[in-house]
Amino acid sequence: MTTYITKIPEFNREDIETSSQEWLDQVIKAGDANGWNAVRILRTIPYFLKGTAGEWFENLAVPFNDWNAFKAAFLEQFTNNNTSITLRNHFQNIKQELSESVMIYIGKFNKLLRQIRQLETNNYYSDAQILDQFITGLKDKLIKKICSHVPEDLNSAIQHAKRYEMAMEEANCTKLANLAIGETSSAAEEKIDQFTKKIENYFTNQQQQPQRYQPPQRQNQNNFVPLSNN
Repeated sequence: MTTYITKIPEFNREDIETSSQEWLDQVIKAGDANGWNAVRILRTIPYFLKGTAGEWFENLAVPFNDWNAFKAAFLEQFTNNNTSITLRNHFQNIKQELSESVMIYIGKFNKLLRQIRQLETNNYYSDAQILDQFITGLKDKLIKKICSHVPEDLNSAIQHAKRYEMAMEEANCTKLANLAIGETSSAAEEKIDQFTKKIENYFTNQQQQPQRYQPPQRQNQNNFVPLSNN
């Protein structure tokens, strides 16, 4: 039975969580950790190729005995235009789930964006489009809060989202605590509103000329996939 210090992750092209290049990088790291040479890695990886990737390997006329040859063929097979379109579609429809924190959503968002940029070196999305997509993917309450200001860039929008979520969590904790000591629900709600207004005033004061955020105009071009179906 083979013992792994670091196990090679499975690769399934139907699962976009890991790009083909990211998977190859993980294979190399696992091979180094396990003390394997290229021949041993090539003998091992077929067991971790699933779905269409496994079928592709099984149907090879001649097995690979050279790592560079396998890497080139693997990337050619699983890094293509269809993969880019799939990633774009997921990116353009990404949403923060009700049970997700802002940090989890940020992680999903940045990972998809990184995968797209690895496949496409021509900056398919502009900074304004990326900012727009990040904001529209947030929970409705956070969208309303952020759109009352003008985030300068993606990093600014991320910081605003994290602070607003923290403020709302603290407000909810305050409400529960006040209810626990016998305070009426309406009184607790009033304190939450006061606390929220303080947060909003803080962000308003950070803007010299407060304006409402306006998403960029989207244009349909021959080489552009709209960010929404609207």
